[in-house]
Amino acid sequence: AIKLDPNLAIAFNNRGIAHAARGELDAAIADYGGAIRLDPKYVNAYDNRANASIQNGKHDDAIADFTKALSLQPKDRVALLGRCMARTIIGQLAAALADCNALVGLQAGDVAALSMRGVVYFKSGQTDKALSDFEAVLRSNPTNVASLYGRGLARLRKHDAAQGNADLAAAKAARPDVDQEFAKYGIK
Repeated sequence: AIKLDPNLAIAFNNRGIAHAARGELDAAIADYGGAIRLDPKYVNAYDNRANASIQNGKHDDAIADFTKALSLQPKDRVALLGRCMARTIIGQLAAALADCNALVGLQAGDVAALSMRGVVYFKSGQTDKALSDFEAVLRSNPTNVASLYGRGLARLRKHDAAQGNADLAAAKAARPDVDQEFAKYGIK
């Protein structure tokens, strides 16, 4: 498609998706950039490039792209969640919390938003709020592994070793690498 029409932004975006799926993050980022160069208002390309940047450890680049996407589409769920995630990873917790709260405000009960906000609360030492968000997620989706693991950590922090260890064991049984997800946020 790019050979037939080198000005087709969607073709660059789609090739970027293919590169990202193969783990070729630099090539994906370059293709998303090509899509953006051709169509500077292509919100999905900004979101995709930002997500690839997070995977590539380029969190400031991700935040910039998510911010641009939000300037074009203020209720962009992908950008709010992604920017919250990137900000959490680099320790910008107040800004991360603002993004997660904005996302929760868009759709009450949003499982991804509540789970991510629980991570932000946990990382910032607000254990009761973290526990509340993780439990809210688990009420609507009892098999949400990230929230089960997060609840386990919160319970341990609150000195409830039996319940905390049970949650951690159940989460790790469902997804053995769940602890790595939390490690990327600096939570061990």
